[in-house]
Amino acid sequence: MLEVMPNVHAGRGIGSVVKHELCVMAMCAAEYRLRQGEPIGEATDRCECVSPVLRELAIAKNDAWWESDKERTAWALDLVPQLLGTRDEARDVRRAAAIARYTVRVIAAEALRSAELLEEADRLASLPEDVRLDVAEAAARTARTAATDAWTERASWDTWAAMATRAAEAASKSAVDAAQAVRAVRVAEATAEDAENELSVTWAVRAARAAAESAIGATRAAKYATQAIARDSTGLDDLLRVAMETE
Repeated sequence: MLEVMPNVHAGRGIGSVVKHELCVMAMCAAEYRLRQGEPIGEATDRCECVSPVLRELAIAKNDAWWESDKERTAWALDLVPQLLGTRDEARDVRRAAAIARYTVRVIAAEALRSAELLEEADRLASLPEDVRLDVAEAAARTARTAATDAWTERASWDTWAAMATRAAEAASKSAVDAAQAVRAVRVAEATAEDAENELSVTWAVRAARAAAESAIGATRAAKYATQAIARDSTGLDDLLRVAMETE
């Protein structure tokens, strides 16, 4: 049972305590303060006990398009207790790796398929779930090159095909960025085994967040490729699920 203020509802942006309107992360911060016996204070989307990787995804989902604020509120109230206590630097590295792989194998592949770049889409979709990050990055780079070439060819004669192809190129680029970010995480992780090496730990967390942000970018690019705004929200649901299920 949440202790957060009664009659609270979710909206886009951080929100206002006075108006009882808070985003999902502001709800987390308010709930955390109440559990610590502290006053709620002003609305903030920063909560020290929540994974920064999950925070990026939760904010993007909160601010996506919803049928109504009632639906957004129900989702947020359900997610808050799942987010509290998730901050774990080592686990965030694994979360980011899972996000990067999913971005390449699923999100970029869907965008490419929407642009009718079927060979490239199949190549990404056929990668194993535990694909090495350097392999995933190389595959995404190849797909991006194909999408760029196709966009150049289609731009002069088919506006719709060019739009879809451009979005597929953007999704592929974001997939590359996500894989690159996590490979940086791996380097940081290798040098952060000594718990006293706070600089390396900070680097790992920042890189993990960068991977999440790139994954969000790929999801949005896939949305534009399909011309279905609901896909943006659904894709973020999938990314949140992948990240939260990663041990």
